[in-house]
Amino acid sequence: MERLSRVHANCFENFPIFGGLLLLALLLDMSHITNPLAYAFLGLRIAQGVVHLISKNVFFVYLRLSLFLAQLAIAIYWISLFLK
Repeated sequence: MERLSRVHANCFENFPIFGGLLLLALLLDMSHITNPLAYAFLGLRIAQGVVHLISKNVFFVYLRLSLFLAQLAIAIYWISLFLK
């Protein structure tokens, strides 16, 4: 239960960044920016949560970091498109 609680908290910790970008896209009627990578982003987010639940082993910690960095790369890409 403790691991599940941390996964849940992690979602809320990251929501202002990622959810904010998605909300911005909707408010500015620019969802064409986020739509192409939305499913990939969601898949990465779910995978990160599952990996978090599986283990605290060093390999899984690095895997979780990699999944987070991929999400961050998508977010940075979206921001670059918003600023154009």
